[in-house]
Amino acid sequence: MGEAGVEVADWAAFFETPDATLTPAQQTALTALAAKFRAAKADADAASKGREAAEKAKRDATPEQREVAEAALKEAIKTSDAAHRALNELPDTTPDGFTEPLKKWAANILRERVHDISHRFDGTPPAGGESELKRLLALGIVREADGGKIEPMPLRDGESPAVERMSRFQREQIARWNAALIARSPGLRATYHANLVDFRLTAPRAWRDVYHYDSAGVRTGWMRHDTGGPFEFTADGALIESHDAQSRPATARPVRYTRDRDAESTLRWTREPELLHYEYAGPDDHVGRIATREPAPLPAR
Repeated sequence: MGEAGVEVADWAAFFETPDATLTPAQQTALTALAAKFRAAKADADAASKGREAAEKAKRDATPEQREVAEAALKEAIKTSDAAHRALNELPDTTPDGFTEPLKKWAANILRERVHDISHRFDGTPPAGGESELKRLLALGIVREADGGKIEPMPLRDGESPAVERMSRFQREQIARWNAALIARSPGLRATYHANLVDFRLTAPRAWRDVYHYDSAGVRTGWMRHDTGGPFEFTADGALIESHDAQSRPATARPVRYTRDRDAESTLRWTREPELLHYEYAGPDDHVGRIATREPAPLPAR
């Protein structure tokens, strides 16, 4: 499934960005720390350049100059290490008005904001994050509504808010969109860490399947949200082409799944040039069985 997040890419820019959730004293403390961070960053950059110059001087030194060059390089390394250590320690400080180190505080508030997704459906979506929103629409996690709004598409029915009726996967994908929007603020960067699954067990895929069940808990098929879709499948995995009067599959095509030999390649599916005709035992049968098969050229696409 994966986990969406936002991390600080530029601490100085992050510190200087106004935040309505902070007290004036906290904002003042961060602004002052931003100035210290920029100064420490300048010192660290200068020390790095000095180290590079000392390394070059050692490489170019004659035998008579080598001892002096090596001593100068050791001093440059010491200066560079100290400057970078001072820079890296700044986010670990706890300034006035805060109860924990800034790095921990930032990680906590950014995690909370990324997963606070309900407000994203209160009005028209803000600018930015278009690619992530397009992905949500393709996966059938959200849909476009009247007035330019975006609506969630929960898996479960009920009276509770729609976001609460969504699966964990759905909420995390919306959080991924939310992270892209939050990361528009200066100094921030959106992240997404996908879960690792052994390629011998399954293959990466670009689509999302939502399974359907009847009142007895029998799987009747699934809806595949993919590019050009959605697509509806029978219980035995054929792509539905037509329905009967009870909205059950009447005809469907088998599909073939392929992938490249590369372990990280994405699974693909294609239609087969065959048409399946289904029959049913009665009105309560929602799964059916294949009655006949016939060759059928693929329609032009």
